[in-house]
Amino acid sequence: NPENLTGKVVRGYADLDLGGIGKGFALDKMAKVLRQWGITRAMLNAGSSTILAMDPPASQPGWPVVIRNPKNPDQIIEKPILANQALSASSILRKSHIINPSTGKPVTERLACWVFAVNGATGDALSTAVMIMPEDKIRQLLREKNASKVILCTPDAHIVVLSE
Repeated sequence: NPENLTGKVVRGYADLDLGGIGKGFALDKMAKVLRQWGITRAMLNAGSSTILAMDPPASQPGWPVVIRNPKNPDQIIEKPILANQALSASSILRKSHIINPSTGKPVTERLACWVFAVNGATGDALSTAVMIMPEDKIRQLLREKNASKVILCTPDAHIVVLSE
């Protein structure tokens, strides 16, 4: 009900998990408050799934981050330097909690993905979507949305990097 911002479960049960965009949205709001306070240099981290880099430290190109292979944490996939962008990840390493709406079944084609986006909410939403999308659709998404790169990891730990 949009008038009083409520919802009703008609049959069975329902889970509401804001992890798909909630962390990124919260980081975006935190960055806005920091900017209002005159703080522009910061890296906000909402756990291993969402990072929002604001302006970099003085005389630095950005904030260093390490992306590791989820199947082999000793293997570094990439060491990006982030400035004024978000990095969001989705994974089914611990459990298959991402459901493909076209099949109604948990995602199994991807183990993890990372999305470099213009803000946290966009990155979070896209990283969840990318877990179920074919590569051609991801390339189209990169052209149309505020994302610059996607890194995919298959269940056999094969890494694919797609960029604009």
